[in-house]
Amino acid sequence: LLNILSMLGKNSVLVCTDELPEHIRFISEYADPEKCYFGRKIPENLSDSAVVSVDIATGSLVDSSFSQYTEKICLALDHHDINTLDCPLLFIDENASSAGEAMYDVIKFLEDKTGKKLIDKNTACALYTAISSDSGNFKYSCTTGKTLKIAGELIDLGAENAEIARMLFDVKSLGTFKAEALCTENITFLCEGKLAFSYMTKEMCKERGILENEFDTCVQLLRMIKGVEIGVFAKEKYD
Repeated sequence: LLNILSMLGKNSVLVCTDELPEHIRFISEYADPEKCYFGRKIPENLSDSAVVSVDIATGSLVDSSFSQYTEKICLALDHHDINTLDCPLLFIDENASSAGEAMYDVIKFLEDKTGKKLIDKNTACALYTAISSDSGNFKYSCTTGKTLKIAGELIDLGAENAEIARMLFDVKSLGTFKAEALCTENITFLCEGKLAFSYMTKEMCKERGILENEFDTCVQLLRMIKGVEIGVFAKEKYD
């Protein structure tokens, strides 16, 4: 979205109140780093800016450091039909596999309205990453024929699908391996083995040198166990 708005002449920045998780950090290469604020203080001159939210279903998901902007959201782009954001415009496609898929439709609409080609290689890579990561590399039930068609179109537009899949699903930091080992140690099975629960405390992470952004794969790990239908992973985040 940042790339598209920039191509349309808008002065825009991307704000995410969290640091990017290790396995998806490469996505920042697809945008101007000077316009991206991941987990760092945002410019004070944004107070009067219009705010567009992406993939945020409720205001409680917005970190307190950015809460003053929640009421300024004028458009919400999402794929969750449970969206409760109080804003003038909601664009929600609950049939989309991901916010990336919904975003693709928005961009194609803007291309028709402006007569401009808006998806360059960087944007194609970013959209493909969003769709692939949210669909579990196209294996989750949210994947449809339309999802695969869009993925194919993005590859034709320059998305590096093989490298993106490798970075998302095959490459892990040593800390992530440690987190997954700890997650496995702490598993409790409930509901006759259909639910796997695990957890991690701040003290455990400190002892093993695990960073906050290195346990994002743990809940997926739980769902990989034969017989498990639901994986629940709890992490201690605050004191």
